[in-house]
Amino acid sequence: MKIADVEEAVSVPQIECAARLIRIKAREIAQRKSSKHRKLTRNLDPAPNNKIVQVKDPVNEKERPSFECGICFENYCIEDGCITCEKNFFSAISSSETHSICIECMRGYAHSAITDIPVAFGGLGLNCATPECKNIFLLQCFEYYLSDEDYLPLKLRLQEQCIADASLKDLVTCPNCGIKVCVPTNANFYQCVCGRQQCQHCPRLYDAQHIGKTCQQLDHEDEVKGISSQKMSVF
Repeated sequence: MKIADVEEAVSVPQIECAARLIRIKAREIAQRKSSKHRKLTRNLDPAPNNKIVQVKDPVNEKERPSFECGICFENYCIEDGCITCEKNFFSAISSSETHSICIECMRGYAHSAITDIPVAFGGLGLNCATPECKNIFLLQCFEYYLSDEDYLPLKLRLQEQCIADASLKDLVTCPNCGIKVCVPTNANFYQCVCGRQQCQHCPRLYDAQHIGKTCQQLDHEDEVKGISSQKMSVF
């Protein structure tokens, strides 16, 4: 036998033996990992009878930061939700002291502001619930807690308040649809997006009867028609 044949015959069993040892070692490592995983899973299993064990907060309830709601006067933890008034940058007057209200009272306060209570100057939010305070509750601080039924109409009212406080001289409101638009003050009429052609100086439509006549002339014609109809009713 040649030397090369001897070396080849010896090397093949050695390779097979080494491969077998590697497979055995890999199997042992996999078994150890599987055993550790099962132990970890058992430690994470829920308590018997499917009851979840509640871990108590190590922080004492009395030590948790709290506040008194300015509307219901109940004490709440700040981490449970707290809306605090801030300075209104549209107003020159503000208060150094701040006041807070709870989430539920904020929802009720916002709902009332849709139709009843005044809103903050500039439409930034709501006035502080404490009467003597000049600060406001910013909309961006409590809008997250509102339902769509309250948020959308409240936002619309705040937008209208913002426009009103801007004191735009060329702002008009369409009597048909209520949309507000800016119209040049020297224009006799404007065309609303709803299709109405409205006189800017009187409540009338700017139609064929109005074109070429002033509002005063039409007022006089209406007075004459009214007098004539009264005379006809007498006879």
